[in-house]
Amino acid sequence: MRRALLSCTVVAILLALPTTAYAVPAGDSVMLTGAPAHARDFTIFELAASSGPNGENPTGRVRFDLFTNSFRFAGAVTCLAVTGDTAIINFHDEIGPFGITTIRVHDGTPDSFELVNFGRAPADCSAPSASGIEGNVSTGDITVVDAPPLPTSKEQCKNGGWRTFGAFRNQGDCVSFVATRGKNPPSDP
Repeated sequence: MRRALLSCTVVAILLALPTTAYAVPAGDSVMLTGAPAHARDFTIFELAASSGPNGENPTGRVRFDLFTNSFRFAGAVTCLAVTGDTAIINFHDEIGPFGITTIRVHDGTPDSFELVNFGRAPADCSAPSASGIEGNVSTGDITVVDAPPLPTSKEQCKNGGWRTFGAFRNQGDCVSFVATRGKNPPSDP
């Protein structure tokens, strides 16, 4: 009787524990904490950008001043490209006459912030060929997250390809993820 009661108690406890499904990597992101942040000629008030792991569906906002209130920039993110600890962000400047503005940020020791370009296409987040006005961040912290890409075709899952994504238990799990366009998330590996 005691053994049966103990077994039932253990099962009840296990059933009551919260289950956590595997979290599909959220995507690429750039976040500033400790705003306002200062970087040589910049005061950064807002820096929040996110997208899918391949830059799809970019969202967020950027807001900063250059040369202590001489030039103000603010606007919605139009593209985000993250490679390792560096991000290229385009945003549509809603304050000044600059239109699409490109910045580059680096999550390092120290973090850096760079105003790179004006007038690019909204979705052109390719690496700029030239440097701009830059500075190391002396207050605040910039965090750049480069999420691993997930498969977009069944072929990427075959011949052991599912292993390269680090999110799938087996090839079938990977194929199921692709077939349902991510609605069937990866199993907990």
